[in-house]
Amino acid sequence: GTDESAEAEASERFQKELLHDRYAQATIKADEVFRAKNYDQYVALLSPFSDMLTSVQQKKLKLANKKAVPKERD
Repeated sequence: GTDESAEAEASERFQKELLHDRYAQATIKADEVFRAKNYDQYVALLSPFSDMLTSVQQKKLKLANKKAVPKERD
């Protein structure tokens, strides 16, 4: 019935808010690690949010990807 779709909508809205909160926290932390030149950590923090990033963040992510220390493959 209509209850299910309302519930699904509320759940989706909650998921988006949760994602936005995590994104906000990740960007604050990412700015700190970028300044500290911890590029691999910057990449790790922001990669999950790549479709939400500002153009500045996307540029920094590309730069961080180039500067990140490659992880040893085992």
